[in-house]
Order: sequence, then C-alpha cells, then structure tokens
Amino acid sequence: MAKPFISLLEANPSLAAEWHPTKNIGQSPSTLRANSAYNAWWLGPCGHEWQAVGRSRNQGTGCPFCTNHKLLKGFNDLSTCAPDVALEWHPTRNGDLTPDSVLA
Repeated sequence: MAKPFISLLEANPSLAAEWHPTKNIGQSPSTLRANSAYNAWWLGPCGHEWQAVGRSRNQGTGCPFCTNHKLLKGFNDLSTCAPDVALEWHPTRNGDLTPDSVLA
C-alpha cells in the first residue's frame, strides 16, 4: 500500500518558509514530499543560501555555515573568527591552505 503524499509545506511549515524563493525552478514546498531526496536551495533566517536534500532538512539540519559544517569566507574562516590565531599561521608548512580557507 502506498503511503499518502505529505508535502513539505504540510509536514513542516516553518521549514517551508526557508525555501529559496527563486532558485528551485519547477518545485515548491507544496509539490515536494516532506522526506524527499530532492536537492533544494534554502535561504535561512541568517541570510545564507545553500543546497540540501529535503529529507535532511526535515530531520533538523540547518545552515551549514552557521553550524560550521561548511566554510564561508568572511564569516566562519580562521582569519575572520580568530585573527590573532591566524597571525600564527606558518607560511610554508600548510601547503596551499591559508587562514581564510579553513574553518575556525
């Protein structure tokens, strides 16, 4: 027996409010299953934009930048968050990495 269709909008209205208004062409929170594998664009209350699968968002994942799971230069990199520590960065022993290319 097939499970009834429950949209993201029905299942989680507060999450549906984070649906990116312009980047999900052809889809909407009312046409997407709550536990979909569709890789949608989101716009968080923080103002950050990112892509994530509807299923993971419905299970509670939030902004990957605010939770330090993904780097956003000028927001959560070492140079921005800990400039005093970034000054101690070794100029040659870190290969191509720089203080603004790693998470704080």
